[in-house]
Amino acid sequence: MRIRDEYEHAVEALHARSLMVPGLQTRLQSVETHCLRQLSACSAEAKACSLTLKRRLAETQALLAASAAENARLTAALKVEKENVTKAESKLTEVQRSTLTLASSVRRHDESLRAGQERSLEDARALQKVTARYYHACDELAELKKTVAALEEQGNGEHVAADKNTILLLSREVQELSAALAASSCTTNSNQDGDNKHVALNHAFITGLDGLGLEFELSDLLGAISTASTIPEGIDATAAMITQRLRQKLQQFSLLAAKSEDQQGPVIFLTEPGELLTLHGDTAAQLVTSSVLNTKSSGDFIAGRGMSSDIPTFLQFDGIVRNFFFPRTKIEQLVGQIWDQFDEQIRAAHNRNSTTRGLASGNDAITALSSAGASLTMALERFLQRSRDNRADRVELVYNFLDGLERYSAQSSVCRLFHLVFTQELPIDARSDQTRELTKLHEALVVVDRDRHFSNSSELADSVTNSLPPGRVLLADVVRTLGLTFPWKSDAELSQLHRALIVDLRGQSQVDYTALLSHHSHVTNTVKSGIQVKWQFAECLKMQRLDDLLTFRRHIQDQIRRFVLPGDESTELPADTETLMISLRDVRACLYTADSALSEADISRILAAVSGLSAQELLTHDDMMLDTRQILQRLPTLLLRPKGRFIDSTFQ
Repeated sequence: MRIRDEYEHAVEALHARSLMVPGLQTRLQSVETHCLRQLSACSAEAKACSLTLKRRLAETQALLAASAAENARLTAALKVEKENVTKAESKLTEVQRSTLTLASSVRRHDESLRAGQERSLEDARALQKVTARYYHACDELAELKKTVAALEEQGNGEHVAADKNTILLLSREVQELSAALAASSCTTNSNQDGDNKHVALNHAFITGLDGLGLEFELSDLLGAISTASTIPEGIDATAAMITQRLRQKLQQFSLLAAKSEDQQGPVIFLTEPGELLTLHGDTAAQLVTSSVLNTKSSGDFIAGRGMSSDIPTFLQFDGIVRNFFFPRTKIEQLVGQIWDQFDEQIRAAHNRNSTTRGLASGNDAITALSSAGASLTMALERFLQRSRDNRADRVELVYNFLDGLERYSAQSSVCRLFHLVFTQELPIDARSDQTRELTKLHEALVVVDRDRHFSNSSELADSVTNSLPPGRVLLADVVRTLGLTFPWKSDAELSQLHRALIVDLRGQSQVDYTALLSHHSHVTNTVKSGIQVKWQFAECLKMQRLDDLLTFRRHIQDQIRRFVLPGDESTELPADTETLMISLRDVRACLYTADSALSEADISRILAAVSGLSAQELLTHDDMMLDTRQILQRLPTLLLRPKGRFIDSTFQ
């Protein structure tokens, strides 16, 4: 029964499923119809897309062909441009050579022009002498004519023939002088600046008299000459007036002159009128005699440097000056005031150049002020004119100042720096070089301090190092930093700095490097009482820097001398030798031999300074020959800084 029920149920299920077959067939036919429709639509779209892609392919192929043609054209143009660049480079080389030749010719033209100006000045002086002789002969001729006329009226006729012969001779001389005057006038017309030079010379003459204490005006002197009956009489009267004023001005020093038959002794330079009036003739002579004998031994008086033209005007004096023995602080104060005057000149020149920047003379003025030792001499002269009213006080001050510089050069870096620049042993740039080196050491110590603070955060930090506050380092760190920062210093110099550092620390193991380097412009150092502290370490470092600059410059000069004269060990070139030439390549080799740590930029800077070429010209003129003497003379005007350790030949 159960089996029958299952059988009937299965039969019913199969019958129901058989009834569903026609519906599924109908649905299958509809699905097949839909798929055929979709296939036909997709086929149509594929055909349309294929046609579109074929068109794009054709366009792309055409564009590729056009690009290939353009590429070929550009490649040909690039080849042509490369050929043009090669030709332009060759032309540039030729232009550089011609420019160098033109610069040499311009330099020679300037020298010839300068020589022509000197000759024109000599011609103007000769013209002035001829003119004076001409006027003098005319005056004598007029006097002789008057004398002849008077004798003829008297009728004696004894000296008439002689006077007539004299008149003929003078007339002939007047004619010759007139011809010479005409020739000189032609020369003067070709040199129109002669009158301006005469005016400048007259003003210089008046300025020199004013420096001696005689106040004259050029217009007054010209007026005195023009008011006279004749020009020679006016010249004689003016000369007599100037001579009289000079004698009156020098009368106060006449009591101090030593009365000797063979020679006249020097004059003692006393500026106080009271002391001058209390001295009588015998007392003055005795004082002069004893002072001259004891000047070198006692040092109470300073001997003058003479009246030579190569001596600056403010130093021209042939007597002796009292020595006031200025203290070191006074000398350093005067040095600071003179540097301020020098800086004022630089600023004034810079302002003039900024207002007339289109003129090349402004740049030349600033270059001359910043690179020549004569600018410091000018600053010293202007400082003396501002600080003292009369020349006697100025001479007294400058001689005592220079004596103090020489006396304290071994103790004070300020005095020594000024003295070396004044004597043109070092350039002006050495002043800023000291500050640059001290700033370099300060920055190195800042790096050491920063690295120590970073290491304090690690577990390997030392307990002693952890106790150091910011701004302080250990003594060993400073000594090690000195050796790394200044690799050219010898062991003796480093030991000297170490001893000076120990003296400044006064038994402490920690170094306050900010206070130690308080002298440079970025750091200040004062104690609680407000007194400025002067450290021996800083002074020793600055003195050593000056020694390094001098020693390195002499070391380079010795290398060049030994290259030119291999067998000669003298420190100077022989005076009887001919012109010794050396090429730029050999100078470069000498510089590299002197200090192998010098960079190519430093060597190029030195070569450009001694040769006058630019950095680009140095690459193409390596075989250029230079005069060895001129190179040795130009080296003291350059700031030559060592980069590595070198051995000075003077200590070998």
